[in-house]
Amino acid sequence: MGTPARVVVLPVESSVLRVEDVILPDPGPTQVVIKQFASGVCHSQLHQMHRPRKNPVILGHEATGVVLKAGAKVTHVKEGDVVTVNGYRLECVETPGHTWGHVCLYEPERKVFFSGDHILGDITPNIQAWVGDEDPLAAYIQSLSKIEAMEVSMVLPGHRSLIPNSRKRIRGLKQHHLARCNEVLDILRGGAQSAYQTAAQMTWDIRADRWEDFPLMQKWFATGEAIAHLRFLENRGLTEKKLNPQGVFLYTLTNEDARLETVD
Repeated sequence: MGTPARVVVLPVESSVLRVEDVILPDPGPTQVVIKQFASGVCHSQLHQMHRPRKNPVILGHEATGVVLKAGAKVTHVKEGDVVTVNGYRLECVETPGHTWGHVCLYEPERKVFFSGDHILGDITPNIQAWVGDEDPLAAYIQSLSKIEAMEVSMVLPGHRSLIPNSRKRIRGLKQHHLARCNEVLDILRGGAQSAYQTAAQMTWDIRADRWEDFPLMQKWFATGEAIAHLRFLENRGLTEKKLNPQGVFLYTLTNEDARLETVD
């Protein structure tokens, strides 16, 4: 059994993105499956959660409703490329952070910015780290600063409300991550913690009374975000990690008075 889905895939033997019809395996009741299907598109990860989705999943941006026929080639855009749609000239702007392949679109004549998941109005984009030594939060902050320097009259995000003041929202997002980082430092003052333990003590806007009541999907996202902040702090010399005998990384402060003043 499985869930039919039409997705963008990047074959191992090729650098050409294409659309394929696939069957996603149904995970068990305690599993979260993260399947990497493509890079360089708005959503480079397809998230299948603890139950099959009601409708087939289409990679791209889920809000667009665009359906491509199976076998169609997909253009892999990069910084500086221009997409022309109905007379609108949209410049591609690379904004890694939410995903490594995240790309936004900018219409310079009207100064309209299509932000995808990079800048959201009343929620904050999820920034996760998992493999290697990548620092997605640092990349995200740099991408925010990049857009902060641009002249933008209106932000059209991939979710929720429009954003008329991009610089004000960017300052708010940076302040959010500064507070997050200092919250993590405060948690580590209580002793060595794994990323999962750290996530369990962070503040989340989730309808659950306890960490144990969080949906499995939200625990996954929260732990990934905790790792992103721990790694950001580690790269700034405020935390360090060591592997314990059970093979779990434990994080500690390098200085009991550690505090972050800015994320820039």
